[in-house]
Amino acid sequence: MSGIRILASGIALMIFGLVAIGAYQTQSIADPLVMTGGSALLGLGVLLTIFGFLSSVFQEFTPKTGIHRGDTAIFSHTLIRCMIAITVADNELEDREVKAVASIFKRVTGSAVGEKIIRETAEEMMKSGVDILAELRNTQGSLDKASKDRIILASLHILAADGVMDEGEEMFLEDIRDGLKVSMGRFNRIKKDFLLSKTLSKRA
Repeated sequence: MSGIRILASGIALMIFGLVAIGAYQTQSIADPLVMTGGSALLGLGVLLTIFGFLSSVFQEFTPKTGIHRGDTAIFSHTLIRCMIAITVADNELEDREVKAVASIFKRVTGSAVGEKIIRETAEEMMKSGVDILAELRNTQGSLDKASKDRIILASLHILAADGVMDEGEEMFLEDIRDGLKVSMGRFNRIKKDFLLSKTLSKRA
């Protein structure tokens, strides 16, 4: 039960307890068991109210876990824009790149994204100017560790889609790491594990 529900239950019990005590004291009900029961409800209500309040405060200041902090839309939005930023770095968007973005998005999130959305997003990003570093810095605070790792992994898949990773792509990957505020050690582990599973050529 969440802290809010516990708090609400505690308040409800306090009200019932006070009503019962009031009824006995005003002699509306003469049965002493009503007074005893009312006192018990009041005491339990007070305890639950305190516990519920403390639980709510704890939940508010405890870092969220799971796929992300907050709305899943933040993770999905950041993921797809990050992958698209990589594909349009040369100001072009090829059909194979659209399919690669859709495929990797499905693999990472388990949800499908339409090619139309990918193309429209890419067009908007190319027109307005791609600044994925700034975007990532704005959203990284709403993403948890697992989400950031998935974004880096998806970016690696996109960069390695043609079997080659050049110096410019390596620098783009570093911008992604920096924007997500991922430590160099963790980033290198993710990259190392990925590269071990792939055979990539280096392009100057």
